[in-house]
Amino acid sequence: MTRLMIPGANDSSVRRGFTLIELLVVVSILLILASLSLPALNRATARTKQVKCLSNLRQLHSAFLSFQMENEGKLPYETTSGLPLDQQWHRRIFPYLGGASTSSWPGMMGAAYLCPSDKSPYNGVISYGFNNYLGDYRAVNIETNAILLADSPNFRLSDAAPGAVTLKYNHNGNACAIRLDGSGMQQKNYAAPQDDPDLWKPRRSL
Repeated sequence: MTRLMIPGANDSSVRRGFTLIELLVVVSILLILASLSLPALNRATARTKQVKCLSNLRQLHSAFLSFQMENEGKLPYETTSGLPLDQQWHRRIFPYLGGASTSSWPGMMGAAYLCPSDKSPYNGVISYGFNNYLGDYRAVNIETNAILLADSPNFRLSDAAPGAVTLKYNHNGNACAIRLDGSGMQQKNYAAPQDDPDLWKPRRSL
């Protein structure tokens, strides 16, 4: 008897498709791998945002230095009330960030005032507060390396109860800050002014 030969019927090299169970196993493995890599990805993203925040603070610090050079070495002092808009610190340094004038703030350079991890910046445009304890003294007369700017829910750090500062911990429980010498810092807890006066209320020479 002659058999009908079907080409490839006995060819061991013929590929078969995935079964449903095999497909589900593959999908499960991919989901497990994704869940394992997600925390690492989130940490990397958070770290990138923290680095950007410190970069913003250094950019603002440079603008403060430029402001001082043209204003007898003084800082753009902030009073707690009644200050005209164009005299607020963030507006006064804006021209030194490339802004056209104090009245044009925030403008194109407004991104320097925003922490990338801040989900609710003050008035939607600013994430950093100025340390009012520095006053309008000349920076060269300040003997301690106090904090200049830090993550804050307000554009003033010392606008709460007397002897208090208001920080905003945007970075997994850490707040970024920059000191008068331009050094950045990030930590979970900052000493209160009464506990570490030199950090907030610096000694001044005449």
